[in-house]
Amino acid sequence: MALGTLLHLFSLSSSLLFFSSQVAAETYPIYATKRSSNTDVNLFRRQHVDENGSFGNGSIIVYNTADDLQYSVNITLGGKEYSVLIDTGSSDLYVFGEPEHTKNTSMTAAFAYGKGAVGGYINTADLFFNSFHVPDQAYLLVEKAVDVSTTEGTGLIGFGPSASSTIRRTFNSSAGNPVLDRIFRQNMTTPNYITFLLSRSGSVSDVELLEHQQGVMTIGDIVPEYEHIVEMPKLNALVDAYGSQHWQGLLDSNGIIGPDGKKIETRTMIEQPREGKDDQLHVLFDTGFSLPQLPAFVIDSIYGRIPDSIFIENGSDYVGFDGLSNFWVIPCDYELNVTFMFGGHEYPISPLDMSWEIPDGTGDIYCINYFQQTADNIAGNKGFGALDGILGMAFLRNTYMLIDFGDFVDGSDETVADPYFQILSTIDKAAVHKDFVNARLGGIDITGSQPALLDISNVTRLGEVDKASMKNLAMSDSSKSGEKEDDDMPIYKKAWFIIVIAVAGAALLAIITVIVFTALRRRKSKVRGEQGFIPPMGAYKPLMETGHGPYSDTAYVPKPAHENGRYS
Repeated sequence: MALGTLLHLFSLSSSLLFFSSQVAAETYPIYATKRSSNTDVNLFRRQHVDENGSFGNGSIIVYNTADDLQYSVNITLGGKEYSVLIDTGSSDLYVFGEPEHTKNTSMTAAFAYGKGAVGGYINTADLFFNSFHVPDQAYLLVEKAVDVSTTEGTGLIGFGPSASSTIRRTFNSSAGNPVLDRIFRQNMTTPNYITFLLSRSGSVSDVELLEHQQGVMTIGDIVPEYEHIVEMPKLNALVDAYGSQHWQGLLDSNGIIGPDGKKIETRTMIEQPREGKDDQLHVLFDTGFSLPQLPAFVIDSIYGRIPDSIFIENGSDYVGFDGLSNFWVIPCDYELNVTFMFGGHEYPISPLDMSWEIPDGTGDIYCINYFQQTADNIAGNKGFGALDGILGMAFLRNTYMLIDFGDFVDGSDETVADPYFQILSTIDKAAVHKDFVNARLGGIDITGSQPALLDISNVTRLGEVDKASMKNLAMSDSSKSGEKEDDDMPIYKKAWFIIVIAVAGAALLAIITVIVFTALRRRKSKVRGEQGFIPPMGAYKPLMETGHGPYSDTAYVPKPAHENGRYS
């Protein structure tokens, strides 16, 4: 659900339709739209529990900034075309603007959010999703909205399990089933799976990216060139222990590799989990969630170790951060490489998806952690479900994901297999590194000399932040665009200084080479050559290229924070 002005959509790929005499399957373009930037940054979360003990329908975290994307597909409902956001975190369909042909059931429904709510009458109308035709599809026709844009011709389509459908519960029959359940039940030759490939264009950078992928969604088919996804491990979709069903899975044991190449020791926050080990995090996969969320100790182990990083508890105390809380401000030019592990496979995250640029309205740009600590209203809240974190857009943009509904489809018999996920990494490590260098460093790669990460014992959450220290982390709009350099920028980061040093270094190297070569020619030594000495790296580990050795299996353990915010 979009909270803010929905801008006009631009296509990332043309519609592709695959026909088979035996299997009905379709591929759809996913359209990416930048969210509105005409309001302050806001972070909205579901927090109202409904009468069934679960949160209101939907799962979108929305913040209004020109750098954020939302993902949509086109449908035709009751003869009217709509652009609807895709959301694997919810199960129902709602739209703004009445279709040409629709039937009012006189049943009402409301979907509440931490910031904003929609309500109206449940209607039915014929739905066309490309060639799929679903007669009398139940949906919510929004009549009233609070703090939600009511742009006509927009809406949201949920692709979550039908068990979480508010409309299905209201109907109390299969007539209220969500869109995908209706499609799968009407088209018995269509495999019960969907796949997503989210575009990253414009979402994380103002410069053209080398690592570009088109946005696409499929029903019962695989995107060409990504067929290897069927060879990936089948990860079980968890049945929620608290009854709030979403697409949930298990990370591997200590399944997050930190920026220094070492595994972060993890521990689930769920009491007596039914599935998995204590060191496996339960995560929800959600295409409608902008900022992924992980336990606070994991976030601190990633962002808190960056030199000069600052933790802010209440963003409203600072210009440009209204609505944000419990986040880290980090240097925009600091490259972070983090990897997630599922089924023994590594899923690296683009460095540009690790931090998010926020303009403060005064010409300065700050960077905060894209992966944030799990919200207080989610962590340990049984109404939301048994989960430790949410892997939203910033994670999913780095993967191609298949969700097999299995027996989660309403009406499935016992012969249908259990639901599962398959995830394929789409990342070219060299390309995403170059994208970061181009976007954040003006094309000059100085990441090899960036300061080493702090030891976890030195991570501090300060109670109050010196605003002068905040200013030191700012990157000006002009320096970002290359028009002029910020006078406050340290001299060692300025382009002219780097070029001068590089030229001088090259000249010095040439002189040394000549001297050494001359000396060696004069020597007749037959001393056995020794293997070159490689100096040890600091606590920073860049993404490894194909063919390199594995990451260290040695996990480090973040110690609990004391009241003063310092680890000991």
